[in-house]
Amino acid sequence: SSSGSSSGSEGSFDGKKVMFIGNSFVYYGGAVEHGGQKKTDKGWFYQICQANGDDVTVYDCTYGSHHLYDFTSSGCKSGSCHNGKDLLSGVNLKSIDYLFISESGNNNANFIKDVKNVVKRFPSSTKVFYLAHSYTYIKNHKKITGKFSELENMGIGVIEWGKLVDDVIDGNATVSGATVTYKKNTFIKNSGDTYH
Repeated sequence: SSSGSSSGSEGSFDGKKVMFIGNSFVYYGGAVEHGGQKKTDKGWFYQICQANGDDVTVYDCTYGSHHLYDFTSSGCKSGSCHNGKDLLSGVNLKSIDYLFISESGNNNANFIKDVKNVVKRFPSSTKVFYLAHSYTYIKNHKKITGKFSELENMGIGVIEWGKLVDDVIDGNATVSGATVTYKKNTFIKNSGDTYH
């Protein structure tokens, strides 16, 4: 828990500012709404907080087909869509209390370096969490999953929701009382592909 006064109980997001950095794996999952980057967002994360009495401000900085290195101070490198612009400009990064980040669908050999370059843009008081989506597990991206203990040693929480999905798909975990036979496409939100 943080020191000083808090407007909510421990673990509460009440009065906090939260940012999501990532790509389509985050917005197709509904954590934030698609579009409206760098503006406040009313996706599922916001709605769950509101339903639990937490008045939270959520910023969506998720762009399709973008990587963590696109969110560093050196600017976007993913094609000509943003021409090297800073994808986080215009948002007061010093005000962010919680940061959720997620890598693209690449098995990034520079994963830790890219995470560090994103995180250093925020105050040391910002609580950082890495969102590990199912594609990372389905494709066995060990250059990412093999670095989770290093992230934790850096003080970054790792949320392995994708491992749970992959374990259910592979039959390594079961859903108590389920009447559905789960397979990979059970969890696909975007009807045009096999990975979101």
